[in-house]
Amino acid sequence: MISRRGFLKLSLSAAALSAIPTEVHAFSGYGYSKPTPIRDFQSVRADSMFTSRDYFEKIRKFNHAFKDDVIASPTELELIKSCCRKTNSIMRYVGFGNFNVLNFDDALKYSNNIDTLKPFTQAELDYIEMLFNRPASDYGFFGEKIFKNLTDKVDVSKMVKIPRSGHYVYKSESLSTYQKITAEMGSLTLTSGVRSVVKQMHLFLSKAVETKGNLSMASRSIAPVGYSYHGIGDFDVGIKGWGFANFTDKFATTDEYSRLMKSGYMRIRYDRKNPYGVRFEPWHVKVV
Repeated sequence: MISRRGFLKLSLSAAALSAIPTEVHAFSGYGYSKPTPIRDFQSVRADSMFTSRDYFEKIRKFNHAFKDDVIASPTELELIKSCCRKTNSIMRYVGFGNFNVLNFDDALKYSNNIDTLKPFTQAELDYIEMLFNRPASDYGFFGEKIFKNLTDKVDVSKMVKIPRSGHYVYKSESLSTYQKITAEMGSLTLTSGVRSVVKQMHLFLSKAVETKGNLSMASRSIAPVGYSYHGIGDFDVGIKGWGFANFTDKFATTDEYSRLMKSGYMRIRYDRKNPYGVRFEPWHVKVV
């Protein structure tokens, strides 16, 4: 694992490298040949499906499979697994905190130039581009697309790293909200902050592996690549020492959660009747 100073130094040197294959090409396999225009978010919100029993059944039973879920083919699932292994290796190399803000171009440069890492194959690069460009509404996720390009970066100069968390939050409103929350509730801590395109890609790929290629099921728990509000301000909080339990409905039963709701510091983006196609997330603080 490298230090933040070492990470930044290596990033600068990597940026100076030439003749590194960073261009990705249009993906033509798996029944998807080119990007489809993203539907207008406001029109999606108005869809009658949001009043249907089936819609709310899906976000309530987010870990169940439904007959119209998008399922990866065996070949596609192997690509998902191989891409996930490679993003995981990059994360282990640069360190957890650095990986949270790593951009796609630098991820490719590391994978192509570090002996202990394996380069992405052209098939993997094509698949990653397809995954980014495919409208998330295909999976049943109806949030806004936050990042417009696969190579978009998060601005580290506008963030602050929260000590002992490995996570960043944006300065101004995000930081102010986090400071108020932790001042009110000393038992709470930051469990997930700013996420770059690469970090969100790794989370989505990991969830897709966990769901055995059910991309719709994955999208009910993890925003698809490019769609996470963690990229521009939202963050997650949890009770110190709770671990994975912080990312379950159990968090909504705690005294900490009740007090945060009453104080007005907690604004939930994904409530029980949200229009995004996402499970209830009582730990997700809406800032943007």
